[in-house]
Amino acid sequence: MTCKKYTQNFRGGGFRKRTFSHDRRKSKKRYLALVFDESEPTETLINICHILANAREIHVAFITDQPLEAPLRGFQPNQPNLLNAIQTWINEIE
Repeated sequence: MTCKKYTQNFRGGGFRKRTFSHDRRKSKKRYLALVFDESEPTETLINICHILANAREIHVAFITDQPLEAPLRGFQPNQPNLLNAIQTWINEIE
């Protein structure tokens, strides 16, 4: 199954389509993965995401140059294979 997610670009007001594939037949467990983009994470947002990630099976990633502590995941915004890196991370969640 391919999941298509349309995310709003808050800085420019436009929308960007991101496509990630996930085969539900491989896993009976549901996962929630949040990927934050287009802004640097604030201390408050990071603290909230740590609480969510530690209390629930919620996986959180930021596209940022800012270093993050586990269990949060960071991806460099200008890495050439960004979508592939995020797809690999999503596949590893299972």
